[in-house]
Amino acid sequence: MAVAEGITATDLAAARNHARAVVARSGTSFGLGMRILSRQRRDAMFALYAFCREIELTTSRTRAAARPRNWPRLPSGARKSTGSLPGSRKSLPR
Repeated sequence: MAVAEGITATDLAAARNHARAVVARSGTSFGLGMRILSRQRRDAMFALYAFCREIELTTSRTRAAARPRNWPRLPSGARKSTGSLPGSRKSLPR
C-alpha cells in the first residue's frame, strides 16, 4: 500500500487505531457490518466513518454555540411549524 510522502508507519498505525476507536465508541452496528470486508477496505471505511463523525460533531458544536441562550428548544420529535409566527398558519413540509 502506497503511503503519502512524510507519513511514517507510526503515523499510519496511530490513524488506524484512532479510526477503530471512533467506530467502537459510536455504539452502532457499523463496525459489525464492516467485518465482511478485507482488513484494508475495513480500515478505509473506518477512516471515512471517523472523518464523517468528526464533521458531524464539529457542526453540532458550531450550531449550538451560535444559538442564542434564550432561544427556545423544541421537544424531541416535535414537528417544526410556522404556526407560531404571527399571521401564519402554514406547516413546513417534512
